[in-house]
Amino acid sequence: MNAFVRPWRHYVDFRGRSRRLEYGLFLATFYGVIAGGARLGEAINAAHGLAGSRHLPPFISVPYALFVLAAIVPLVALTVRRLHDIGVSGWWLTIVFVPMFVGPVRVPGTALIWLLSIVIAFVPRLRRADRYGPDPRKPEGEDEMSLLGDVFS
Repeated sequence: MNAFVRPWRHYVDFRGRSRRLEYGLFLATFYGVIAGGARLGEAINAAHGLAGSRHLPPFISVPYALFVLAAIVPLVALTVRRLHDIGVSGWWLTIVFVPMFVGPVRVPGTALIWLLSIVIAFVPRLRRADRYGPDPRKPEGEDEMSLLGDVFS
């Protein structure tokens, strides 16, 4: 449970490191809510004879927008901490903005963000303390059994 809640508790903390588990859980939740809201909106539009409409009904779009606004800062902070965990600077995250400034490029910006998310999620951590902080798998005061209990409880 700690891996799921930690990104929300440290939503503006850009220092330190984060584990793959908490990054993966946050991404799954973030993209799951986005995809679920879009699919629900499509189903409601289709039921009202508006199939193909790209507009979400207001009772879906307002909570949907509020969730995205609330989650964007924790997502960026978590991504920076995850980049620290694999040993690189958080400034590498700015690479996702390149398509907006360069103009049309072969890889659309959305695909670049997905690719970067997948790479960051699966690259193994540094198994030692580094300039960004101690190994997040063994934070002080916690042992491995308590972390396993948090995951499977």
